[in-house]
Amino acid sequence: MINLELLEQTLNKAKNSSCYLAQFKDIDINSNWLKNWLEYKFPQLTAENCYGKADLDVSLMAVISYCKVLGNCDLNADFALENIEEFDKDKYHINVKNYPKFGGDWLTSPLHIIKLYMGLMWEKERSDSATEKESYVALFSKTTRAHLLYAPRDTWEKYCYDNADIIWNSFDDTAKKFLINTLSAGNFICMPVYINPCRCTQFGGDDTADTLLRKMYCCFELSKNSKSLEEYLDKAFVGSYQENARKNVVAWMKLFDNSWDKFIECNLLQKAVVKNNGHYGKPLDLRTGQEIKLETGESYSPTPKSYEECLAMMKNYNEIIEWRTGNIIDCLNKEG
Repeated sequence: MINLELLEQTLNKAKNSSCYLAQFKDIDINSNWLKNWLEYKFPQLTAENCYGKADLDVSLMAVISYCKVLGNCDLNADFALENIEEFDKDKYHINVKNYPKFGGDWLTSPLHIIKLYMGLMWEKERSDSATEKESYVALFSKTTRAHLLYAPRDTWEKYCYDNADIIWNSFDDTAKKFLINTLSAGNFICMPVYINPCRCTQFGGDDTADTLLRKMYCCFELSKNSKSLEEYLDKAFVGSYQENARKNVVAWMKLFDNSWDKFIECNLLQKAVVKNNGHYGKPLDLRTGQEIKLETGESYSPTPKSYEECLAMMKNYNEIIEWRTGNIIDCLNKEG
């Protein structure tokens, strides 16, 4: 049984702060968010770990938001706050009758995008004789073929943490806003358990909102042909939990009556897809802001190929997430 006092306290925090780190510690909006994020992502970096074993996507603040958003929809399922249960310390699920347990996931994980952005920025600034980021350029000496920076000593995360002030001060405003936004309510989505670990590759380069929506769009398009859907699910959701993930994707679609329009509206994803003749269509490519024009079932790679494309992706995503965060906060503040 969920602690009702803790539930009420966390709900009040969620109404007043869109950042999910805020449920664990007070954070100044003007602080170094690279350092804040690294402390959460790699708790071994600090002796005093205030985040424990927490995962933001199944944190109490996130799960409360999921219940409030989906509880605001016309669904044949009960997302009451009383259905929240703690399954591990600071980690929560939602028990929904006649459905699998629901948890959540990041729409876009910042890890790969931030690492790629840092490498692409370093390559650009290193070749610019008039660069104003000499201190940043001096921190590193080379990148991989995939444009990821080598840390000259220690691990990548330890080296970046120790030099976080120089790195953060070198970030473009768009990149700073992107990292902050990925830690906010709008970057998290409720979904049945087991889908999370099976939606992307082990390297995380496709752990983005447009990739997830691309896969779900294909599932909805193929849902009238069970054989075609099964074949696509085999390719799109992989890993050790694949069988459970496949079943739960089907259950997730059922929650929205197998309607792509309802899936988009209930999950507040209207800004992430095109709209045609009153209906929602294909997802947007975050790099261009234009629809993904691949045919159903074709593979899709979301990775930016240049520094400029990376910034464009961040800018487009910022607009989507800021809109979505605002609407989630509105749901939290509704009576009832």
